[in-house]
Amino acid sequence: MSSTAMCLKVLAGANALGSPAGRMAIWVLLFQDLAAVGLLLMHDSATGTAEGRGVATMIGGAAALVALLFIARGPLQALARWTATQRDPELAQLLALAIAFGSAIAATSVGLSPALAAFAAGMIIGEGDARHVVEKEIRPFRDLFVGVFFIGIGVQLPLGLIPDVWPAVLIWLAILIIGKALIVILLGMLFGEEAQVMRRAGMILGHGGEFGLMLVSVSLSSGLISDMVAGPILLAIGISMPIGSILVRRAARSGAGVD
Repeated sequence: MSSTAMCLKVLAGANALGSPAGRMAIWVLLFQDLAAVGLLLMHDSATGTAEGRGVATMIGGAAALVALLFIARGPLQALARWTATQRDPELAQLLALAIAFGSAIAATSVGLSPALAAFAAGMIIGEGDARHVVEKEIRPFRDLFVGVFFIGIGVQLPLGLIPDVWPAVLIWLAILIIGKALIVILLGMLFGEEAQVMRRAGMILGHGGEFGLMLVSVSLSSGLISDMVAGPILLAIGISMPIGSILVRRAARSGAGVD
């Protein structure tokens, strides 16, 4: 999965969000983010089965949690609108943090991933009229938590394994950069998109991202995959991200005067 945060920031800086390649990349990024929710649910189901809870129980708990969040959709959005009218930055920050942490705690109580509930709660708030106000006020927290997330992942990277697993790292790196780009190009051309646009979109999406790091990390923590499997993947994703930022910038600049 590619890095939505990095791609959007670089594309916005190059004024390429509205280009054909930029729009195509954004569609794929949004689909990947939604797919991450399903993968988190699959992870929770797998770990729940290992702990004796069963797949049906986990899926039922997830469905109940999502249903509860969507039932609360109206009140939450109304509360967000009221908060926006108060023009109190601290109140907006408190509301956003309370919703995020509250939904995460609720998910944990039924054995689900906190990220799953926080993602759903964010989607609900993002659909409301006050989303711009809330987004503006929580931007410092977003940047802070993104930094904390990447630092946390960075300290988990098994750098000591590089001398032993570097062939596997190179293979995964090739899959992430070259393989993903080729898949994007071929699928786009299959659906009638221009080859030049898809080449740029492939360059934009040819790397790993934060959701990939998170999924591998939680799978490693829960014991679904071993250190020898997760290590090369984490290293490859970590290496691909700075390479990906260069590719995104080049793709955005190359299409600026053409698209």
